[in-house]
Order: sequence, then structure tokens, then C-alpha cells
Amino acid sequence: MHYRITLTFCLSLILLIIGFQSIAQTNRYWAQNFNAEASLMGGAVVGGRAGNTAIFYNPALISDVGTAKLSINANLVALDFYSATNFLGTNLSLSLSNFILQPRFISFLVKSKNDKVKIEIASFTRDQSEFDVLDGVRREAEVFEILPGNELYNGTVENINHYKDLWFGGGASYKLSDRFTIGASGFLSVKSLKEKFLVDVNASLKNDTVYVEDIAVASFNSSFRQLERIKLNNYRFVGKLGMQYQMDNWGLGLNLTLPSINLAGKGEVLREISYTNIPDSTGQAFIPDFLISDWQTKLPADYKDPFSLALGFNYTAPNGKTFLSASIEYFAKIAPYKMITAEVNENITTEENYERLTNKEFLSIVNGANAITNIAIGLEKEISEEMVILGGVRTDFNFRKDFDFKEFSDFRNQQGIEYDVYHLTGGAKFNIKASNIILGIQYSISREKDLKQLVDLGTPSEGTDPPLQGTIDNDVKFAYNGVGIFFGFNLNFGGEKN
Repeated sequence: MHYRITLTFCLSLILLIIGFQSIAQTNRYWAQNFNAEASLMGGAVVGGRAGNTAIFYNPALISDVGTAKLSINANLVALDFYSATNFLGTNLSLSLSNFILQPRFISFLVKSKNDKVKIEIASFTRDQSEFDVLDGVRREAEVFEILPGNELYNGTVENINHYKDLWFGGGASYKLSDRFTIGASGFLSVKSLKEKFLVDVNASLKNDTVYVEDIAVASFNSSFRQLERIKLNNYRFVGKLGMQYQMDNWGLGLNLTLPSINLAGKGEVLREISYTNIPDSTGQAFIPDFLISDWQTKLPADYKDPFSLALGFNYTAPNGKTFLSASIEYFAKIAPYKMITAEVNENITTEENYERLTNKEFLSIVNGANAITNIAIGLEKEISEEMVILGGVRTDFNFRKDFDFKEFSDFRNQQGIEYDVYHLTGGAKFNIKASNIILGIQYSISREKDLKQLVDLGTPSEGTDPPLQGTIDNDVKFAYNGVGIFFGFNLNFGGEKN
């Protein structure tokens, strides 16, 4: 009897090794835009009006920037509000807010000796997310059904995730004719990831002794612990090719982003899963304690980016005061792969437990992405020579929704909360002599249901997977609301407005 229970728990730990859900990392390619003006148009600038963000959206558009220009843009305030009912268990919800201030886009454009060529250099934050969650329960609960009365139950969940992707690069455009322009840009991408996940649960008797069928059971403390730490640094090269064809009142733009090339990367992973003093079905004995633990450093790391194809269309009204634009971008699928590759270590647990593991690469981390398509629509309206209003709307779909890891399904993965976001932006540009200031706001919204719980601390039991918790269900309702305030300052050195 005891051996069968032991086997059940060891096999359940095999499933537990797969990993955990996280509320962190965006898992969306259009989570952020760059440059306040492009952001306020929803990023619908592949066909034109990209300004100094042309180096990113379509390097052929660098030719459209009329003067040498220093551009500094920032998201002054970004406030995100999250709510996830049943996320920590039945009737245990999570609500949190996140405040972030980050530099967005700094660039400098110079005019070359050849009038047909323009060159731009830039540095910006391609993606950034920071989440720090610490929550739990302290209450009485009937954890051990065989024992009379309730037990003292404590559960703590900690999820820390800091991710950043910085881009540094340059680009150039070449005007083949008055209507047709081509361009190219290249970037060094510097990715960093720091992640911690901890579940620490324990249950203990309220009294020194309890009786099961007149047999005394001495007080004890049962515990379960899962700890995971990940650190990653990855240096990659990203290349872009663009073209633009411009008629009198309409234009067409195309931008190809090539799959990033891995230059160098190192990762570090620590994982530990243990439980102690879990009673068997009689309540008079314990199943054997369990521990599996490993830590490796300087592991090969490879955080891939996909191929993408973006098309942009724009139309300028005959009076020249209204500009409409639309962009669509397709991101190719990234097949499942090892993001961090660890060495197989037979000494992470007992021989018996190790042989039962379906995945012997306990520390390897896998990643991947579905193919998705995003759409953006933008508007620019001149009110006067000194003021222009801007607006936009864009989709922002999650590339991990229902992703199939296939042969890597037993590996620890980067699966997060899978939610799509829709962004609505608006603001104004104020022209001051040869320069301008841009102010605006963005509202972001998401609603999802039937998502997977992180843990279940609401209905704990000794016989579940994992122990001392409830059965994890897909009954999470998720809501996200975000507000961002944009500021941009463009200083022109050539004396003309842009």
C-alpha cells in the first residue's frame, strides 16, 4: 500500500516538472511602440510618417525625415492593472498594479554627402516587463481527510519576472527615384531575463495529539516546496529590409524582419521540488519524503526572434491636412526549441526516482511561438500650423495561446498567462519653430476566461498533484487595463518642420 502511494506521488512529480504559469512576460510582439508620434498612430507607420522610428518600422522611410534631427521619446508613466479570479485557487484571486518608467527611443539622423542617402543611428527598449508578486493564505483547512478536525494551513506563492530587450543599431535609405526608396537596418539585441517562482506550502495539526480509531497520532508538519530560478543573457543580431513607393496621395511600404542570429548567450537555472511528512491513506504513517534538486550555470542560451513581414498603406487627403494609414504584420511560427540547454545529471535525486522521470533534462528550458498577424490603423489631422492631432488603434495578439510544445511537452517552458490586448491611442503634436513636442495617452484592455490556475491553495488535500494543494482547474477569469502617457521631443537642426 505504501509503495503504491509512493509511486503515485513520484509519477505526479513527473507532471509537475513541466513548469508553471506566470503572469509576467508579455508574449506579444506589439506590446510596445517606439517614438511618441508613431505610438499615438498605433504603430500604423510602415507605409509612411514613421519619423525617426523609420529605422525600426521601415528603414526605407529614413529618407522621409527632412532634416538632421535628435529625437528623444519616453513613456513618462505606465500604469498596469491586473485582476485574475481563482488564480491562486478556488475563491482566491489576485489583483495587482504595476508602475513602470522607462526610456523608449533615442535616435540621431544625419544627412550624408550623397543627397539620395540618409543614415540613422538609434537606441531603444524593444520590450520590457517587470512583475513582483507575493501572495498566499493563512487559515484553518481540512487537508488530511483521515484525521479529525481542521489543520493549520499556510501557503505562499512568489513570482518575480524581470525581462528587458535593448536594441542598438543603425540604418540607411537610398532614394532610387522620386517615388521609390529602399532601406536596410541592423541591430544588436541585448536580452536579459531574471525569473523566480516559489510555492511553499505546509500543514500542521492544531493539537499535540489526535486520535484515529482510538490510535494516537503525534503532531507533525507536512510541507511541499517548489523553487525555480532562471537567469539569461543573450546577444543577437536583427536585420531589416524595407521599401516604399509613394504616389501623390497614397503610398505603400514593406518591411522584412529577418530571424535574429544568436551571437552569444549564457543561462543559469536552479530547480528544486520536495515534500516531507505526507500522511498515507491510513493517517498512521507517512509516504517516503521526496527531493529533486539541481543547479547549473554558464549554460548555452538562445532566445529566438521570428521572421516577420509588414505591409503599410497610407492616404493623404487632397487638402494635405488629413493622413490615414494602416499596417499589417505577419510573424512566422517558431518551432519548439531549447532556449536554455542543460546537462543531464543523474545525481539530482534517488536512483529510483530518477529512472521514473520521463524527461531527464531537469533544468533545460524550452520556448516557441505561434504564427500571428496584427493590424493597426492610424490618423493624423492638422488643426493648425502649430498643432496636429493623432490617433490610432491596434491589435496585440499573444503568440503562446494554445501553443503545442510537441516533443518538448515534458520540459519546463515559458508558458505564461495567454491574453490578447487591444490598444487605443490619442494625442497631439505641437510645432515650435523648427522642432516639436508630442504628448499623448494610450489605453489598453484585455479580457479572458477559462485560463489555467497558477496554484490551488483554496481546496488543499494530501492526495493531489502536487500535494497539499487542490486540483488545478481552468476557471480563471482575467482582466487587464493599462494606461500610458507619452512624451516626445524632436529637435531639428535643418530649420524645417517635420
